[in-house]
Amino acid sequence: SATIERGLRSILDQDGVDFEIVVVDDDSTDDSVAVAAAMLRPGDRLVRNQPRLGLNANHNKCLDVARGDLIQFVHGD
Repeated sequence: SATIERGLRSILDQDGVDFEIVVVDDDSTDDSVAVAAAMLRPGDRLVRNQPRLGLNANHNKCLDVARGDLIQFVHGD
């Protein structure tokens, strides 16, 4: 949760670009979900994995739920 607000803010501050944000939470135990939910716009989505999928399967889940033709992964680091 220490970096999700900064990461989402960097995306939301983009001008002139039409995009959807999809946050796929891999069963986190901190307040990342609450932070993301508070920041997402109508039409953006928050998906929660239960149980945890792990890095590779979580990336695949992101690709499965994305609606766009172009996808950019944004990580907290």
